[in-house]
Amino acid sequence: MHFGFYILLIIAVVYYLNYMQPTCNAGYVRKDGNCVQACPSDYKDEGDYCTQPEMHYSRSLNMSVPTAYCSIDHPYVKGAGLLSWCSKTNNVMDFNTKPALFKCPPDKEMISGMCYPVCKNGYIKGSNGLETMCYKQCPAEMKYLNGKCKKNSYNLYPN
Repeated sequence: MHFGFYILLIIAVVYYLNYMQPTCNAGYVRKDGNCVQACPSDYKDEGDYCTQPEMHYSRSLNMSVPTAYCSIDHPYVKGAGLLSWCSKTNNVMDFNTKPALFKCPPDKEMISGMCYPVCKNGYIKGSNGLETMCYKQCPAEMKYLNGKCKKNSYNLYPN
């Protein structure tokens, strides 16, 4: 009679483990009592992070000097580079002289006075001194952190 009790107990435990435990939301997988965001299929799973071979790249190659231009009111450019100015009389001593404005071609953007290629599709410009780098946009809800996409997670058994 005790044997039948143990069989029922085993069946109940197996049923509980397979069907009664809380499940994770879509896009999350169960790991040690937590639900952790799953990596997309083209990413490598590295525990708390998802990575791709080309998570970032430097765009310091192919940079160029921005072009100086003047407004319609001051159509002349005199000088070169940062010494450019705009004046109706083409004279730096003219009362109406203004500093020239600088622009980059449409396929480039100005960073620290230089024109850099814009980031490729799917990449975003860095920040905090890393503007010349382009970083792979992380999947939804993940944040870019130290060259990787940080997964979100939540406790499956909140207190």
